[in-house]
Amino acid sequence: MPHYAEIIPDRLFQGSYPEPFAFRKFDVVINVSDSEHGSITNDSEFINSRPTRDFADGVKVAMIKRVEQARHFWFPVNETGKWDYAAFFGAKRVMDKFLMFPGATMLSPELKTSVLVHCSAGAYRSVLITYGWLLSHGLEHLMSCDKALWDRFVEGPRAPKDIRRFLLAMNDYPTYCIGGILGECRLYDQMYVK
Repeated sequence: MPHYAEIIPDRLFQGSYPEPFAFRKFDVVINVSDSEHGSITNDSEFINSRPTRDFADGVKVAMIKRVEQARHFWFPVNETGKWDYAAFFGAKRVMDKFLMFPGATMLSPELKTSVLVHCSAGAYRSVLITYGWLLSHGLEHLMSCDKALWDRFVEGPRAPKDIRRFLLAMNDYPTYCIGGILGECRLYDQMYVK
Protein backbone atom coordinates (compact mmCIF):
# COMPACT_ATOMS: atom_id res chain seq x y z
CA MET A 1 0.00 0.00 0.00
CA PRO A 2 1.57 3.31 -1.06
CA HIS A 3 2.26 5.91 1.57
CA TYR A 4 2.94 9.61 1.04
CA ALA A 5 4.23 12.09 3.55
CA GLU A 6 3.20 15.66 2.85
CA ILE A 7 6.40 17.59 3.53
CA ILE A 8 5.29 21.00 2.25
CA PRO A 9 1.47 21.30 2.17
CA ASP A 10 0.09 20.74 -1.33
CA ARG A 11 3.59 21.07 -2.84
CA LEU A 12 6.15 18.43 -1.81
CA PHE A 13 5.40 14.78 -1.09
CA GLN A 14 7.71 11.87 -0.34
CA GLY A 15 6.78 8.22 -0.36
CA SER A 16 6.64 4.82 -1.98
CA TYR A 17 5.83 3.76 -5.52
CA PRO A 18 2.37 5.11 -6.39
CA GLU A 19 -0.47 2.77 -7.22
CA PRO A 20 -1.95 2.93 -10.74
CA PHE A 21 -3.76 6.20 -11.47
CA ALA A 22 -2.11 7.96 -8.49
CA PHE A 23 0.22 9.87 -10.80
CA ARG A 24 -2.58 12.24 -11.71
CA LYS A 25 -2.37 13.70 -8.18
CA PHE A 26 1.08 15.17 -8.91
CA ASP A 27 2.44 17.57 -11.51
CA VAL A 28 6.00 16.28 -11.16
CA VAL A 29 7.08 12.74 -10.23
CA ILE A 30 10.70 11.98 -9.32
CA ASN A 31 11.51 8.26 -9.16
CA VAL A 32 14.72 7.42 -7.23
CA SER A 33 14.26 3.66 -7.14
CA ASP A 34 16.54 1.35 -9.09
CA SER A 35 13.79 0.36 -11.53
CA GLU A 36 11.85 2.46 -13.99
CA HIS A 37 8.46 1.55 -12.54
CA GLY A 38 7.49 5.21 -12.42
CA SER A 39 5.68 5.34 -15.73
CA ILE A 40 1.95 4.70 -15.79
CA THR A 41 1.95 4.01 -19.53
CA ASN A 42 4.08 0.91 -18.82
CA ASP A 43 2.07 -0.13 -15.79
CA SER A 44 0.73 -3.66 -16.34
CA GLU A 45 -2.13 -3.11 -13.88
CA PHE A 46 -3.28 -0.12 -15.93
CA ILE A 47 -2.98 -2.00 -19.21
CA ASN A 48 -4.67 -5.16 -17.91
CA SER A 49 -7.45 -3.34 -16.04
CA ARG A 50 -8.83 -1.65 -19.13
CA PRO A 51 -12.54 -2.26 -19.64
CA THR A 52 -14.04 -3.18 -23.03
CA ARG A 53 -12.15 -2.18 -26.16
CA ASP A 54 -14.59 0.53 -27.18
CA PHE A 55 -14.47 2.23 -23.79
CA ALA A 56 -10.79 1.47 -23.18
CA ASP A 57 -9.55 3.49 -26.13
CA GLY A 58 -11.07 6.65 -24.69
CA VAL A 59 -9.73 5.87 -21.21
CA LYS A 60 -6.24 5.18 -22.54
CA VAL A 61 -6.14 8.40 -24.52
CA ALA A 62 -7.29 10.39 -21.49
CA MET A 63 -4.70 8.77 -19.22
CA ILE A 64 -1.82 9.18 -21.67
CA LYS A 65 -2.79 12.80 -22.20
CA ARG A 66 -2.68 13.36 -18.43
CA VAL A 67 0.66 11.56 -18.14
CA GLU A 68 2.11 13.74 -20.88
CA GLN A 69 1.04 16.83 -18.92
CA ALA A 70 2.83 15.53 -15.84
CA ARG A 71 6.60 15.47 -15.78
CA HIS A 72 8.29 12.20 -14.86
CA PHE A 73 11.97 11.97 -13.95
CA TRP A 74 13.98 8.86 -13.09
CA PHE A 75 17.27 9.16 -11.21
CA PRO A 76 18.14 5.54 -10.35
CA VAL A 77 19.66 4.78 -6.95
CA ASN A 78 20.76 1.27 -6.05
CA GLU A 79 19.32 0.41 -2.65
CA THR A 80 22.33 -1.58 -1.46
CA GLY A 81 25.26 -0.09 -3.40
CA LYS A 82 27.35 3.03 -3.14
CA TRP A 83 25.59 6.23 -4.17
CA ASP A 84 27.03 8.91 -6.41
CA TYR A 85 26.09 12.58 -6.84
CA ALA A 86 23.83 12.11 -9.87
CA ALA A 87 20.51 11.38 -8.14
CA PHE A 88 20.98 14.24 -5.68
CA PHE A 89 22.00 16.56 -8.53
CA GLY A 90 19.08 15.65 -10.81
CA ALA A 91 16.41 15.64 -8.14
CA LYS A 92 17.60 18.96 -6.69
CA ARG A 93 17.59 20.63 -10.12
CA VAL A 94 14.04 19.40 -10.78
CA MET A 95 12.72 20.38 -7.33
CA ASP A 96 14.40 23.80 -7.56
CA LYS A 97 12.76 24.38 -10.95
CA PHE A 98 9.26 23.48 -9.84
CA LEU A 99 9.23 24.64 -6.20
CA MET A 100 11.58 27.62 -5.83
CA PHE A 101 11.86 31.19 -7.05
CA PRO A 102 14.50 31.21 -9.81
CA GLY A 103 17.87 31.94 -8.22
CA ALA A 104 16.44 32.17 -4.69
CA THR A 105 16.35 29.97 -1.63
CA MET A 106 12.68 30.42 -0.82
CA LEU A 107 9.56 28.68 -1.99
CA SER A 108 7.71 30.33 -4.82
CA PRO A 109 4.05 30.92 -3.87
CA GLU A 110 3.21 31.59 -7.54
CA LEU A 111 4.22 28.08 -8.54
CA LYS A 112 1.40 25.71 -7.70
CA THR A 113 3.12 22.52 -8.80
CA SER A 114 3.00 19.40 -6.66
CA VAL A 115 6.10 17.19 -6.59
CA LEU A 116 6.30 13.55 -5.48
CA VAL A 117 9.70 12.01 -4.72
CA HIS A 118 9.32 8.24 -4.51
CA CYS A 119 11.23 4.99 -4.38
CA SER A 120 9.96 1.43 -3.96
CA ALA A 121 9.19 1.46 -0.24
CA GLY A 122 9.49 5.16 0.62
CA ALA A 123 11.68 4.46 3.64
CA TYR A 124 15.26 5.24 2.61
CA ARG A 125 16.16 6.52 -0.88
CA SER A 126 13.32 9.00 -1.36
CA VAL A 127 13.68 10.14 2.27
CA LEU A 128 17.38 10.91 1.81
CA ILE A 129 16.94 12.66 -1.55
CA THR A 130 14.10 14.80 -0.16
CA TYR A 131 15.96 15.56 3.07
CA GLY A 132 19.06 16.55 1.08
CA TRP A 133 17.02 19.03 -0.96
CA LEU A 134 15.44 20.50 2.16
CA LEU A 135 18.89 20.74 3.78
CA SER A 136 20.23 22.65 0.78
CA HIS A 137 17.60 25.35 1.40
CA GLY A 138 17.68 25.41 5.20
CA LEU A 139 14.31 23.65 5.42
CA GLU A 140 15.48 20.39 6.99
CA HIS A 141 13.33 21.08 10.06
CA LEU A 142 10.34 20.00 7.95
CA MET A 143 11.67 16.42 8.13
CA SER A 144 13.46 16.60 11.47
CA CYS A 145 12.50 13.02 12.31
CA ASP A 146 14.72 11.89 9.42
CA LYS A 147 17.86 13.73 10.59
CA ALA A 148 19.23 10.62 12.33
CA LEU A 149 18.82 8.61 9.10
CA TRP A 150 20.61 11.36 7.14
CA ASP A 151 23.44 11.54 9.67
CA ARG A 152 23.97 7.76 9.52
CA PHE A 153 23.96 7.90 5.72
CA VAL A 154 26.52 10.71 5.32
CA GLU A 155 28.84 9.14 7.88
CA GLY A 156 28.61 5.72 6.25
CA PRO A 157 30.58 4.26 3.35
CA ARG A 158 27.75 4.53 0.79
CA ALA A 159 27.35 8.31 0.77
CA PRO A 160 29.11 10.53 -1.75
CA LYS A 161 31.97 12.44 -0.16
CA ASP A 162 30.91 15.86 1.15
CA ILE A 163 27.33 15.54 -0.09
CA ARG A 164 26.20 18.38 2.21
CA ARG A 165 28.68 20.82 0.72
CA PHE A 166 27.90 19.59 -2.80
CA LEU A 167 24.18 20.35 -2.33
CA LEU A 168 24.90 23.80 -0.91
CA ALA A 169 27.34 24.55 -3.75
CA MET A 170 24.56 23.79 -6.24
CA ASN A 171 22.79 26.91 -4.96
CA ASP A 172 25.89 29.02 -5.65
CA TYR A 173 26.47 27.55 -9.12
CA PRO A 174 23.02 26.91 -10.60
CA THR A 175 24.28 26.46 -14.17
CA TYR A 176 27.20 24.15 -13.39
CA CYS A 177 27.25 20.45 -14.16
CA ILE A 178 28.23 17.86 -11.53
CA GLY A 179 31.90 18.08 -12.48
CA GLY A 180 31.90 21.87 -12.22
CA ILE A 181 30.34 21.84 -8.76
CA LEU A 182 32.80 19.18 -7.57
CA GLY A 183 35.62 21.30 -8.99
CA GLU A 184 34.46 24.31 -6.99
CA CYS A 185 34.28 22.17 -3.84
CA ARG A 186 37.85 20.93 -4.44
CA LEU A 187 39.09 24.47 -5.13
CA TYR A 188 37.54 25.60 -1.84
CA ASP A 189 39.34 22.74 -0.07
CA GLN A 190 42.68 23.74 -1.59
CA MET A 191 42.24 27.39 -0.62
CA TYR A 192 40.68 27.18 2.84
CA VAL A 193 40.92 23.69 4.30
CA LYS A 194 44.35 22.77 5.60
